[in-house]
Amino acid sequence: MASPGRLICIFILLNIELFSVVADLQGPRSKHLYVKDTKVTHGRSFIFNRDSSVEGGPINGSNIEPQLEHFISASSHDDDIISVVNRLNDNHQQLMVHLTGEVSDVIVCLAWDPTPVRGKPSSVFISYDYGTTFEIKTHYFSLQDQSGDYANVDKFYNHPKYNKHYVFKDSMNRVIYTTKDHGKHFEMVKLKFHPTDISFNEEEPLTFLAYDKTDPKKKLWVTQDFGSTWTLVQEYVKAYYWSNLPGEKQLLYVEREEPTGSSTVLSSPSYFQDEVLTNVVLKDVEDFEVREDFMFATKRAGEKSLDLYISHKRKPFVKALFNSETNNLNYHVAEVSDGKVFVAVDHDGNGQVNLYVSDRVTENGMLFTLSLPKILCFFPHNTWKVTWLSGVTDKSFADFHKVEGLRGIYIASQISNISVPGVGPEDLTTVITFDMGGEWRPLKAPKVDNEGRPINCSMADGCSLHLFQHLNQLYPMTRPVPILSSKSAPGLIMATGIIGKSLKGQPGVFLSRDAGLTWHQLLKGHNFFNFGDHGGVLVAVSYSKFSGMTRKLIYSTDEGETWNSYEFYKDDLRIDGLIIEPGKNTNVFIMIGSVKGHHQWHIIKVDLLGAFSYPCTKNRYKYWSPSSENGPKMSCLLGKKEVFVRWISHSDCFNGGYFYPPVKTENCECDAEDFQCDDGFERDLEFHQCIRIKSLGFDPYAVPTSCHPGQMYNRTKGYVKIPGDSCEGGYETRFQPDLLPCPFKEKKEFILAAQGEKIVRIGLEDRKLQVLPVENLKNVVAVEFDLRNNCVYWADMDDDVIGRQCISDGKELPETLVEKDLEAVTGMALDWVSNLLFFVDGRRATIEVIRTDTNTLGRLRRTILNSTVLSNPRGIAVHPMEGYFFWTDWTPGDAGVSRANLDGSDVRKLFTEPLLEWPNGITIDHIAERIYWVDNLKGYIGSSDLDGKMFRKVISNDGPADRFGVAVFKDNLYLDDRFQNAIYMADKDLGIGITAIAENLTESYHLKIFAEGVQEGENSCSRKPSPCPYICVGMPRGGHRCLCPDSMVEGPDGGCLCPDGEKPYDNGTCPALVTCNDQHFTCDNGRCISKKWVCDKMDDCGDGSDEAGCPDCKPDEFRCDRRCIPWERRCDGEADCIDGSDESDCNCKRWQFTCKNKKKCIFRGWQCDGMADCQDGSDEVNCTSTTNTTTTTPIPFLPTGPCAEWMFRCSSNKCIPYWWKCDMFDDCGDNSDEIGCGDEQKKTTSTTVSSTPQKVCHKGQFRCLSGECIPSEWVCDNTRNCDNGEDENNCKELCKTGQFTCRSDRFCVHMTQVCDGIGHCPDFSDEAGCEDKVKLNTSSPSSCPRGFFRCDFGSRCIPLDKSCDGTQDCVDGSDEVDCSKSPPLYQVLRMGVDLHSKSPTSLLLYWWISTPNDTKFEFLPSYSVLDSDEWVNHTEWISELEFKFVYLTPYTSYNLTVYVKIKDSDQVFPPASYALAATAQDVPSPPREVTVVQKSATVVEVSWLPPLHPNGEITAYVVNMVPPIPPLRKRIDHAACNEVLISSQFVRGYNYSFWVSAMNAVESKRSNVVTLTFRVWFE
Repeated sequence: MASPGRLICIFILLNIELFSVVADLQGPRSKHLYVKDTKVTHGRSFIFNRDSSVEGGPINGSNIEPQLEHFISASSHDDDIISVVNRLNDNHQQLMVHLTGEVSDVIVCLAWDPTPVRGKPSSVFISYDYGTTFEIKTHYFSLQDQSGDYANVDKFYNHPKYNKHYVFKDSMNRVIYTTKDHGKHFEMVKLKFHPTDISFNEEEPLTFLAYDKTDPKKKLWVTQDFGSTWTLVQEYVKAYYWSNLPGEKQLLYVEREEPTGSSTVLSSPSYFQDEVLTNVVLKDVEDFEVREDFMFATKRAGEKSLDLYISHKRKPFVKALFNSETNNLNYHVAEVSDGKVFVAVDHDGNGQVNLYVSDRVTENGMLFTLSLPKILCFFPHNTWKVTWLSGVTDKSFADFHKVEGLRGIYIASQISNISVPGVGPEDLTTVITFDMGGEWRPLKAPKVDNEGRPINCSMADGCSLHLFQHLNQLYPMTRPVPILSSKSAPGLIMATGIIGKSLKGQPGVFLSRDAGLTWHQLLKGHNFFNFGDHGGVLVAVSYSKFSGMTRKLIYSTDEGETWNSYEFYKDDLRIDGLIIEPGKNTNVFIMIGSVKGHHQWHIIKVDLLGAFSYPCTKNRYKYWSPSSENGPKMSCLLGKKEVFVRWISHSDCFNGGYFYPPVKTENCECDAEDFQCDDGFERDLEFHQCIRIKSLGFDPYAVPTSCHPGQMYNRTKGYVKIPGDSCEGGYETRFQPDLLPCPFKEKKEFILAAQGEKIVRIGLEDRKLQVLPVENLKNVVAVEFDLRNNCVYWADMDDDVIGRQCISDGKELPETLVEKDLEAVTGMALDWVSNLLFFVDGRRATIEVIRTDTNTLGRLRRTILNSTVLSNPRGIAVHPMEGYFFWTDWTPGDAGVSRANLDGSDVRKLFTEPLLEWPNGITIDHIAERIYWVDNLKGYIGSSDLDGKMFRKVISNDGPADRFGVAVFKDNLYLDDRFQNAIYMADKDLGIGITAIAENLTESYHLKIFAEGVQEGENSCSRKPSPCPYICVGMPRGGHRCLCPDSMVEGPDGGCLCPDGEKPYDNGTCPALVTCNDQHFTCDNGRCISKKWVCDKMDDCGDGSDEAGCPDCKPDEFRCDRRCIPWERRCDGEADCIDGSDESDCNCKRWQFTCKNKKKCIFRGWQCDGMADCQDGSDEVNCTSTTNTTTTTPIPFLPTGPCAEWMFRCSSNKCIPYWWKCDMFDDCGDNSDEIGCGDEQKKTTSTTVSSTPQKVCHKGQFRCLSGECIPSEWVCDNTRNCDNGEDENNCKELCKTGQFTCRSDRFCVHMTQVCDGIGHCPDFSDEAGCEDKVKLNTSSPSSCPRGFFRCDFGSRCIPLDKSCDGTQDCVDGSDEVDCSKSPPLYQVLRMGVDLHSKSPTSLLLYWWISTPNDTKFEFLPSYSVLDSDEWVNHTEWISELEFKFVYLTPYTSYNLTVYVKIKDSDQVFPPASYALAATAQDVPSPPREVTVVQKSATVVEVSWLPPLHPNGEITAYVVNMVPPIPPLRKRIDHAACNEVLISSQFVRGYNYSFWVSAMNAVESKRSNVVTLTFRVWFE
C-alpha cells in the first residue's frame, strides 16, 4: 500500500515546460517497474511555475515579508457572486498551493526557487478563511544561527489523518519546521542528516520517516515524537513503504540494496528495532513497490527480460503470466482498483507497449489477459530515447484514466503508428472501455458543435472524439487540463479533445453526462476548466498562452447549454490555473495568475454560490446508473451494479459543499465477465473464450474418481464464477458446470451416422463400425438417439416416415411415429427433458414436434414454424435448458442460421449472406455453449456463441465441400466428407489436427455424438407432475410454455380445446370429427382431399381409399394394389407397386436381362457390371470373358472429381454435361451415361440389322423412355416434356416454380422471359427450342453477349472472368487455352439485393469479387428498368462492395449490375451477372375525377378514375361521406371497381361531401372533395 502519510502533489506547469506528478516513492525511482499512485488523500497540492517570458521583480534580501494586497469584487448582476484577489507581491519561480481538505478552510502556499538564491529565502503564506485573506509566515523559518539567514524551504508535508500537523523541510540546511496547529506556531529541529523525503505514519500523529538519499549509505530514519529524537531504521535503502491492512499489524517495507547490485525486501512492525520481528520478504529483486493491497517486484529472467511478481494482501508472491512470446523489459502498473491490476508491458523498448488486465491466480501464477495493444506508455531512458519526452520528464506514465466514481470504465490513448524516433498527437487515438478492459471502442463524436452547427464525423470513416491526457499535458504546444471526473459527480466527464482521426487538430472542451457514452461540445479552443457542487456548476477561463490575458471567467449551471460571464478583477491577469477543493463539492474556485510584464503571484477566489436560485430539495434528485440500450454494455463489477443519487439537470439549485450522494447496489444478471477460466483452460486472445489447454496432463471433463453410483458430479464448461461475484440468473447456466449423475457403468462414446439404407455406430475409443439392427431402411438422412431409453430415431425420405427402434433388450419392435404429411425430413433433434422430437421438413418448409412418450392424438404433433418464416430449412439443434432451437436454411439468396425459442417465438436470424451461402448441418456444444455449422458451398465450419456473437471459422476451405453433418464433444468436432467418404475429427477451437476416424463409408447424411453426460440437464418442464397437459417446452431464463397440438385449439384461458371448441375428455382426447365439406372426399384415415383426386391413379389419401373401387385400368395400364400404373413401368426393374406385383412373373423385354429365377428384369447394361442386381446374382455369372461391345475412348478433356451443378458424374468419376446423358453416345467411356435410358443401341463389332427400325436421337437431343427425342435444352427446365417426366429426374431444384433454369450456370429466369426473343441466360438456353427461335451467329464469338466467352463448339457462353482462371468451365477446355497471351479479366459474378434495405425509391445491391494481392478495384453500378434497353450508370466509380440505387420508381422491377476496373486504369470490364429486384410499394396518388350523382331519394353514385401513380397493387378503395361525423367510410375490396352506390337517409337541402382514397399496402391521401346538395327526388 502507498504510504498514507505521503502528499499527493500534482504539478500543473501551464506556462513553462512541465506538468507531472510528484512521486509518491521514497528514494530513487525504480528503473524498470513503475506503479501509478491511486491512493486518494484528503488534501491536494498544486505547483505552478512562472512563465519564462515574464521577468521577476527585484530581489530584496532584506524584505523577507512581502506586503500583501487585497481586492474584493462583486458581480455586476448579482451581488451574491463575490471574488477576492490576493496579490502576494512575491516573484519566486514556483508556487505550491495546498488545499488542506474538505473539512478545513486552511490553504497553505509555498513560494520558492528550485535553485536557491542567497538572500532570497522561500516564502510561506497561510489562509484560514479559504483564500479570502492570507497571513505571511516566513518569519517563523529563521535558521536561528549567526548568519541571520532564513530557510530555503523546498517542500512541506501534511499528515493525511491529523491534518493540523505539518512538516516543512529545508534539505540543504538539514532543518525541519513542525507545527501541530495549521502553522499558528512552529518549532525548528536541526538534524544530522539531509531530509530528502518525509513520510507520515497514517495511524500515529507524531511518527514519520525521513530519508536521506544524498548520504552514500542511503539512510532511513524514524521519529516518534514529531521530530525531537531520531532512530536509524535501515541503511542502503532504495525504497520504503507503509502497509496498513484491516485487522493486520502495520508493517514497514524496505527495499535494501545489496553489494551484488540486486535488492532484498524486508518487513518489520517495529521500525527494524527488533531483529526477531524482521522478515525477509524477497531476495534478488530488481525493483519493488507497494500500492494499496498489492505488492509488486521484478526479478531478472535472462539477460534482456524481467519477470513481474505480485502479492495481494501479503500473500505469497506469484509470478505474473502474460500471454506473450516476446521479452518483458519494463512494467508500468497503470491502475490497481476493485481487485484488478492493469499492467502496461514494454516488449521491445521502441514503444510497443501492451496493456494487460489480471484474470485470476492459479497454482502457476497470476494470469493476465491482453486488454489493449499499443497503449501509449512512456518509460524514461527506455522508450523513444531520442524523443522530446526525455527532455521534459523523467517519470513513467501511461495515458490511462479511470473514470472516478464508476467501476470498470477507463479511457486510454492508443498509438496508431509506432515510430522509433518518437510519438506525437497525430499518432494517437482515444478509446474507452465500459467492462474493465474487456472491449475498447472509440468515443462517439457529438452531432453538433457548441454553436449548434452539424459535425460531419462518422466512425465508419475513422472519425471519432479524442481526449487529451498526460502526453498532451507535457507536449510543449498544448499543456491542457487533464480529464476531469469525480466520485462526487458520478458519470460526469469533462475534457479537452479533438474531433477527427487523431489527437492532432483544433481542440475544444467536451462534456459527457453518461460516463462516456455520449459527448457534447461546450467550448472551442484551449481553456482552463473545472466543475464544482457535484457537477452543478461548470467553470472555464481562457488559457493565456492561446487567448491572452483576461479578467473574466464563464460559468454554467445547466451543464454547458448556456454560459454566463463574470468579471473577477479590475485588471487583466495571466491565468496559470483553475483549481478547486478535492472532491469538487464546493462552489468556490481558486485561480492562480500574475500581472502583465512583471511577475507577481496572484490568488483569486471566486464564490459562485450566488449563481444558484435555491438549495436543492429531495425532489431535485433521482436514482441514476450508467446504461445503454443500443450501445456498449455498461459495467457490472463482480455481479453488482451501482445506483447513484444524482442532481437532476437544469434544476438551478445548489447541492451544498459536503453533500455525498448515497449509493445503493443491485445484483446484475450473470454474463461472461462474471466468470473466469477454470483449471485446465485459458482465454483465447481474440474471442475471450476459455479454451482447454491440451498440453496439460489431465482431462478436466473426466468423471472424478470419488464419484460413486447414486451421487452427482459437476462437469466443467471451462468457466468458474469469480470469487465474490454475486450475479444472479441471466446467462449463468451457460457458464456453470453441468450437474451429472455418477455413472453406474462405463458407457462408451460413439458417433451415430445415417447412411441411406443403414444406420451405423462408430466407437470413439476403438473406432469400430457397427450397423444398428434396424431393418427395411431405404434412404435415411436424419438420425437421433435417446440415451435414457436406448432408442434410435430415423427419418426415411423414400417412405416419408419417422421411425424409432429401441435396442435395450432386443425384444422391441420398430415403431412408426409419423407417416402422414411428410415430404422431406432433413433434420431431427431430441428434447430429452420434455420427451419431444423436433423435426424439419424441408419441402413443406416446417419445423414440427411430437411427443415421444405417448401415442395419442397423433403423438400431439405441433407445427412450431411454417413457411411464413422458413423457406428451405435443413438442419436443427435443440437446447432444452436454454429454451432455444437453432436451424439452417439454404434458400439461395436468403440463406441463414437462425434461432428461436422452443415455442417458435422470438425468431432471430443470427447469420445471413454473404457470410453464408449453403448452410447444412448444425449442432450445439453443450460444454462451451456454442453452436457449430457447416456451409457446403463456402466450404467452412463456423462457430459462435448462442447469441450469434464471437463468430469464428474453425475450419476454412477454399471452395465447395460436400459435408452434411457436424458434431462436437469435449475438445473435438466431428464432420463427414462425402467427397472422401469419410468422417474426420479436429480440434473444435482451432480446427487443427484433422484426422480420419472412419473411411471408405457410403454416403453419410447426418451424424451425431452420444456419450455419458450428453443428454443431461433440467428445465422447468422437468417438474413432476408436468406443468402442461399436452406439450411443455422450456423457455429462456428458466421459464416454460404449454402448447396445444395442431389437432386442438387454444382456449381463451390458454388451455387446449377440441376443434369444435369443446373441452377434451378426461383422458385428454377429443371425439372424432368428420370435417370434410361437399367439395372434398373423406379418406378412411379421416383426411380430406379434393374430389378431383379420387380415382386419379394416385394414392392421395395415403391409405389407398381414394383409389378403392375405381373402374378397371385402361388397356395400356397395369393395375396393382388398388391403383394403375403405365404398362411401360411393369417389369422395368423398379418396383412401382407397393406389393411389387409389377415386377413379378415378368417376361423381360429385348433390352432387359431376365434373372435366372425369373422374378426380376433388370437393364441389360447392368449385366456383368460388378454389382449383383438379381437376387440370385445370376447377372454376374460367367462374366470373365470380355463382352463384344466396342470400348469408346473417353473424352480426354473431361474433368474428374467434384462435378459442377450442370454436369453428370460418371461411374468412373468423369464429369459430362447433363444433356449428354442418354444421347446414345458413350461419353463417359464406361457407358454409365447410357445406363437406364430405354432401348439402348448396341455398338458391336459386327453389324446387326434390327427388324424394327429404332429411332436414334442426335447429339444435342435427349431420348425419352417412349423413344421420343426432345432438345437437350428441355432437360431439367422444370417442365415435364417426356410422357413420364424422366427429363426432369435427378435435377437439382435450384429455381422455384415459375422460373426457368439456365443450362450453363443454373441461373434462374422468370418464365415470362422464356422465348421472348431476348437471351437472358448466358448461353441463350431460355431461347432454345422456341418456335420463333432467335438465330444466333455461331461462327464467331460475337454470338455471346458482351462480357461472355463462347465455348463448347459455340453451344455455350460463360462469363469472361471464368476464362483463364485456372479452372476448366467449358467442356471442350477452350476457356483455359492460350492463357499466357490473355490479360487477366475481372468481373462480378456474385451479387445480391438486401431485401431488408429496399424502399419505394431505393435498392441496396451488394457483391463479391476475388481480389488478387496488391490490386484495388473500382466499380460502376448500373441499372435499367426491366424489359428496357436503357441503362443508367452511377456518376462515379466507387471502391465499396455495395451501392444504394436511389431516386427509383416505386413498385418497379429493375435489372442491376456492376462494371469493374482496376483503380487508376482506363480499361473497363463488362458485367456478366445481373440481379433482378423490385422496389417496395409506396403511397399511391389519390384517385382522380371523383363525381357524385344523386340516383334516388336514398341513393347516390360515387365514381372515380384510378390513381395516376398506383405505386403498387391497388387492393381497395375507401369512399368517405360527411355528414355524419366522424365520416362514413365504405371500403370497396375490388380494385377493378371504380364506382359505388351509397344508400342513406339523406336530408333534402343538406350538403354532403364525398372523397375517395386508394389503398395498396398503405392508404393514399384523399382525392378532391365533391359536395352534393341533396334535392327533392321525383320518381
